[in-house]
Amino acid sequence: MTFTKSITLGLLLVHGFLLLWATVGFIEWFWETPPWPRVSNPEFPRDVLFIQWTLTLAAGIVFIVGFILAWPRTPIALACVYAAMAALCAVETTRYMQSDTRYIAMALEYVAYAAILVFLFRSSSFPPS
Repeated sequence: MTFTKSITLGLLLVHGFLLLWATVGFIEWFWETPPWPRVSNPEFPRDVLFIQWTLTLAAGIVFIVGFILAWPRTPIALACVYAAMAALCAVETTRYMQSDTRYIAMALEYVAYAAILVFLFRSSSFPPS
């Protein structure tokens, strides 16, 4: 397996996990006491969580459906979703989170978005139309 195919497979797994995580997050959003330990950050208000789970679900769907359909606009669409996720991350980090490592986590999230987008814009898996 080539390096590009390995990275693409890894990104499919990551975005599949995002779909699962967002689904569980939405179940928790609608059901206050799920029978499992909550994955939603208790520091975030419900409206922020709704936006978080919507964007997370969108990222998973855009990447997976874009890959399956070989949609050439996948990198652009994902850049838009990631930009919204980055903005929300800034709000969550500066307004609600209390952890001493919150800014490190935010920086790592931004680096991950950038690295994924650089890969996608240069990848033959999503050739420009």
